[in-house]
Amino acid sequence: MIKLMIKLIIIGFAIFGMYIAAYAYSASKVELQDVKITGFEDASLEDVTLNGKASLYNGGIMAIKLDSIDYEILFKNQTLGSGKVEGGIIEKKTSKDFDFSNKIDFTPAISAAQDLIKEDEVY
Repeated sequence: MIKLMIKLIIIGFAIFGMYIAAYAYSASKVELQDVKITGFEDASLEDVTLNGKASLYNGGIMAIKLDSIDYEILFKNQTLGSGKVEGGIIEKKTSKDFDFSNKIDFTPAISAAQDLIKEDEVY
């Protein structure tokens, strides 16, 4: 009886270990697939609200739960804005869109625009 219980405990730990390994593998396979700007609103001379969608792909073997997603809006290695959006569950081998909205202050954006003007290429 004791040998059977020990075997069941060992099997239980092995299954739990495999679950942890599968979850860690799946978490390592979540990647940013696409980012789209969906619109602008509340534009003024000082700032504008930027709306968009970030698409994350779970290439893993099981669903992954994300509590939240931190992001930065970068342009020419300059941070124009940052924020956090509510996460969710991304099923295995699927993509999920996460909406974001961020107010961009024009002060840092103006210096980035000045850098563009100085370059040979036009954007």
